[in-house]
Amino acid sequence: MEELLVLLILGLLIALILGLVNPSLILFWSKKPTPLKVLGWWGLTTVIIIIVFNALKPEKTTEEIINDSKSKKEEITETVTPKDPEVEKQKTKDQLIREIESIDKGIDFSTYHYSSNVKDLQMVLVVFGVWANIILEAEQSEDTEIQTMGKFLL
Repeated sequence: MEELLVLLILGLLIALILGLVNPSLILFWSKKPTPLKVLGWWGLTTVIIIIVFNALKPEKTTEEIINDSKSKKEEITETVTPKDPEVEKQKTKDQLIREIESIDKGIDFSTYHYSSNVKDLQMVLVVFGVWANIILEAEQSEDTEIQTMGKFLL
């Protein structure tokens, strides 16, 4: 059914091109064929064909819709890989080490403290928000090394 629709649309497209070049080939019944008339007939015919094919298209049953959604859900769950706890621990440790090293190097918040710029204040809030999340992750971790590094950020 879809193949027939594609063939009809393709035939209409060819007829449109021919009709725009030589309107009398397509509108042989018209006394004064013009490219504008060809375009009008083409648009009307295309709309009618699309309406008819949509009316004749079989509706999906509820079971088909449910099966489609289940198969899509299965595809999604197959592509999502579970997180490896060891990798996550190592990422947390690495992040804690980077943050502790940045503190050891010295962070000068005085430029933000007396600034009247809102963006400076937002940057400080973002940094402290990230640190808060890192500390919470460290506190909830089962690894004692991560917990001690998290306490250092406090």
